Formats: sequence, C-alpha cells, structure tokens
Amino acid sequence: MTIKKSAREIIFKPQPFFTCLISALEVYKRETYGFLFSQNDKDTIDFAYTFQTAERTFGNIYCDDNIEEYLITQANQNFGLTFIGDFHSHTDYKGASTCKPGKTDSKGLKENPNRISVIFSLSTNHENLLAMLMRAYSYDDEQKRIRRAKLILPQRLENLLSETNPSLLNFFKTPQR
Repeated sequence: MTIKKSAREIIFKPQPFFTCLISALEVYKRETYGFLFSQNDKDTIDFAYTFQTAERTFGNIYCDDNIEEYLITQANQNFGLTFIGDFHSHTDYKGASTCKPGKTDSKGLKENPNRISVIFSLSTNHENLLAMLMRAYSYDDEQKRIRRAKLILPQRLENLLSETNPSLLNFFKTPQR
C-alpha cells in the first residue's frame, strides 16, 4: 500500500493532544484506542475520549460496536460534538513499531472516507528512553488511497512543550526523509 502526503491539515488542540499522549503512555506495550471529536470544523480536534473498557493486546484492541455508537450519539446529542475519527497506538512489541495504518486501520478509513485516524507509535531506544512518533491519515475518495495528513500544533502548545520538555516537542515532529 502506497501512502502519499495529502493537502489535508489537522489542527490538534492541547487538551485532546495530551489525552491521547497520556492514554498511549498509560498502556504502553499494549494498544490504546479512543475517539476524536470536533465542535465546528472537521479538521480540528477539539476533544478526545479514551476507551477504558477496551480489551487490549500487543497488536490489537477490541471494543463493543454498540458502545462506540452509543458514545458517538451521546457526544453529538448532548454536547454538539461531531465524531471525526479515532486515535490509537502501535507499540514496540518485539522491537517493531510502526506509524503506518495496518490492514484493520486501512479498512476502517476506506469505509469512512471523511474520518481521520491518528496513530501514536511508541518505542524505546538503545538507552531505554521512550520515543514517540505521531501521524494522521485519511482516505482520499477521489484518488482511492490513504493519504497522510499534516498535524498542526497550536503555537501555545509548541511553546509549552519547548519550555517544559523540549524533547517531547521532537516526539511530535515528523522526521524528514
């Protein structure tokens, strides 16, 4: 599967960014999973919800479809939030960690072209320090392929990260290739 960068830009607000980050760190070595919601704009992540009842393994996560649908409906009806996608992590089980969509991820994106999926890839280096890479993907219905979106941090979040923990800001940046 070839993944090309897209022109789609996703704004990641601070609260959902930290919700996703802490969720991935909490269950490190297992996958995390949650929903992303927007208040007004399909390309702005305003809120993130982590599934606490999910069954987690090193390579998969299982959630009850009925609970997922119920939560999406409740978020929309009670808070005016629009479901825009999901987030999950890929861990370094047996030394392998990837920030690309797997078969299940790709299938979900193809079935829901307007949806985004943010993947946190967590791994440890030779000094046993934790590192993270984060990328967003969506399905381009016109070109019939999955494309990587550009994640944008608000400037105030970049400033906070650089002042408190400069190495954390580097986790967020996509390496140049």
